[in-house]
Amino acid sequence: MKKRFKMIGMLLVIFFIASGCNKNTTSLPLVDSKKEVIIDTDMGFDDWMAVLFLLRSDDIIVKGITINCTGLTYCSQGALNASKLLSLVVDNKPQYNNMPIYYGATPTDTLNYGYPKILRDEVSAFNVPGFKDLKANGLYKDGAGEFIYNMLTQASKEKKQFHFISLGTSTNFAQAINIAKENNKLDLFKGGLAMYYKGGGVFGEIIDGKVTNNNIKGNINIPNLHPSTNTQAEWNIYPDAIAHEVLIQNKIPQTFIPLNLTKDVPMTEESWKYLDKNAKSLSAKFVAAAVYTMGTAQNWEGLEYWDPAVAFAILYPEEVKKSFKDISICVDTTNDIKFHGTTYIDIDYTCKKIDEKTYHANIYYKLNSSKIFYDTLLDVLN
Repeated sequence: MKKRFKMIGMLLVIFFIASGCNKNTTSLPLVDSKKEVIIDTDMGFDDWMAVLFLLRSDDIIVKGITINCTGLTYCSQGALNASKLLSLVVDNKPQYNNMPIYYGATPTDTLNYGYPKILRDEVSAFNVPGFKDLKANGLYKDGAGEFIYNMLTQASKEKKQFHFISLGTSTNFAQAINIAKENNKLDLFKGGLAMYYKGGGVFGEIIDGKVTNNNIKGNINIPNLHPSTNTQAEWNIYPDAIAHEVLIQNKIPQTFIPLNLTKDVPMTEESWKYLDKNAKSLSAKFVAAAVYTMGTAQNWEGLEYWDPAVAFAILYPEEVKKSFKDISICVDTTNDIKFHGTTYIDIDYTCKKIDEKTYHANIYYKLNSSKIFYDTLLDVLN
């Protein structure tokens, strides 16, 4: 079993650029309090932590979970895994009993850019102690694109809005856009969206106070598993870069929480000990077990709380130390394997040179304090 965990850790670390209850250090107000959200996830290892973090939060109301099929898990299994996570929160969140969970489809043009099969197999069946014993709680079926379309158009009719949190590729949301266009209801659909939060992508260095395209450090190359000359793209964009291009083309308001930010919250043995010592709820104890499994498999090297950091930045934007608003960006959808999926700042005609559409986005680049993140994660999970 130990050997198996080590293999899982070696496979996952490339991607998961993924701890009592001290109320005095974690009283962080949510700017958009009690907003309704939809979580879109590929149910990777770090997604599990982020989904629990979001579900346990008292500051938002989760109205549904969608599983994207171009991500780490196979869709039906990813949906089942998500339904099991719900059983960890319904003890004090009965409103999440039988939450709708939908999984999407796999566009044929994404097949050349997918995750390695061995990795998808391992993640889909990932064995954190106690997970297999959990009972499924949510109701899940296919039709993620239709679900997103229906939720946003109905919200628009009711003069409400959703925050959409993407912890994987943009496949499901792009399919929802296409459904809206087919029904001539794109404006109504967009009226139901407050913000599309993108956990993923990576940008260059900050020079003279501005984000650049210098030294973009991606995570596509995986030695001995997925060797690649692509050094700039990130795995939440790369498998379906065209889907995110659809969002840009249709001017979807979006905020990126990229790899640049998550380096501020490393997953260390010390952070696990803090989490494990103070875990009170089923959710916190499960996350502690998951962190220990991953950390010991990788000897606590090169790990970060990727998607939990994304969720934290969304819930508490005032804890983002460095951010940029209305930055013109584009995504490389060309077939050039060295650059496919790269997210660029549109400077010096970068996007025009590769014939890509541009649109404005916000970028959350750096957090104030790793300690506040660890404290808040534990506080919310408990």
